[in-house]
Amino acid sequence: MSPSETAPAMILRPSRGQTLVELTLVLPVLVVCLLLSLHFGILIWTKLQIVSANRAGLMYSVYHPHDEAAILATVRASMPKYVNTDAQYLSISVTGVGTRPAGSDITVRTEYDISQAGSFLPGGQILPSSDKIIAELTSVVCVGEF
Repeated sequence: MSPSETAPAMILRPSRGQTLVELTLVLPVLVVCLLLSLHFGILIWTKLQIVSANRAGLMYSVYHPHDEAAILATVRASMPKYVNTDAQYLSISVTGVGTRPAGSDITVRTEYDISQAGSFLPGGQILPSSDKIIAELTSVVCVGEF
């Protein structure tokens, strides 16, 4: 073999271990970044689903402003399957229900404990000061006399 054929092999040989060390150092950081992105994505998607369920309850309340139990049932039924609807984790309240005249406000408020949303990191939540997702929507009563 001529010296020119072995030169590229000698140049590449010492760097094989360096690549493995770099991968070992960078891979955990990349995995944590990926899991954080996934966690925040799940929280944002959960917030959007809860707002959507709130909207369904509010749409029902516009035409049935006197039936609080049915409004609450509509919001609960519209929640995605993975949301724990136990009273311990999910709080739904409706204000402005009753014999209110047309043109008055109805507000549907939902609070969801995000510790139930799960976390990929040990220790649970990423932001301990923000432990609830809150969605509050208000609309005007349309049924009745103006």
